[in-house]
Amino acid sequence: MAEELRLQLENPNSDLESFQERFEKLVTAEWNLRYNKKFERYLKKAKLKIPGAAFDEKLYDPDRQLDIPTIEKLNTCTWIDEGRNLVVTGMTGTGKTYYVNALAVAALKQFKEVRYYSTSKLLLELSAHEQVDDSLKFLDIMENIAQVDLLIIDDFGLMNLDIEKCRHLFEIFDSSAARYRYTDGALHAHHFSVICVLPKL
Repeated sequence: MAEELRLQLENPNSDLESFQERFEKLVTAEWNLRYNKKFERYLKKAKLKIPGAAFDEKLYDPDRQLDIPTIEKLNTCTWIDEGRNLVVTGMTGTGKTYYVNALAVAALKQFKEVRYYSTSKLLLELSAHEQVDDSLKFLDIMENIAQVDLLIIDDFGLMNLDIEKCRHLFEIFDSSAARYRYTDGALHAHHFSVICVLPKL
């Protein structure tokens, strides 16, 4: 707001605008500043692989043969509010990771909590803490996952899965079921959505 006021004071044509117009600019500038700061905090916590991913004209390239109506519907993020999950599959190099990161950015713009993991990194991290008997850290990771609105698991199926890793995945998927968390002064049912990215081998 202070920056917008400075610009108005330095602009010799500002007096040509009404008080309401100048005040609206001040309010809009302050709202945009707060929105962008909050978005950057959410984006940093999400740890996306491609934080600059977006739904741009590349999606509408006829050569890609994408289902544009479905993509635009997913971009609204209503499926996250409904607690539904999504599986994205395709050949290597077709842009699966970019697409799910763009979905994540769309969710972040609505201030939904998002976390991005590669399957191998997530499972290795959980196994490492379990092997050194760091149960508190292990439970902390699981609890943090359970609190998000959208969990992205990339490169699913590209690593060998033993019984231990399968158990970890089951615990993660099981935690997506409805839980209760305290928000706005009351208990609310909370479940998170999962995106699994599967390559076609």
